Amino acid sequence: MSKHTVRIECEACGGSGQKFSHHENCSACDGKGWVKGLLGREKVCGRCDGTGNGASVSDECSACGGRGYEVEVHAFCDDCGKDMGRGSGSKCDSCSGSSGVDW
Repeated sequence: MSKHTVRIECEACGGSGQKFSHHENCSACDGKGWVKGLLGREKVCGRCDGTGNGASVSDECSACGGRGYEVEVHAFCDDCGKDMGRGSGSKCDSCSGSSGVDW
């Protein structure tokens, strides 16, 4: 098995990145998370860092820091590629493959 980081939607804010359920769009990118750069190419919005969220720092979800997701380390089976979750055992229940990731 190998370890990879996975983005998980924040349960506290439902992925909005805000303390409350309302969503205010970023004024620079209109909530899209990207803006047009040089030569019309799309680039990540510098004001909201690609979230599309226009909330101020005081409105950010404290659980995820306003990102809308949390990062977890998951184990993946090297034989079949299945996501085995956090802190899983040493054998894959789909193909019985094992490579021994130590948690």
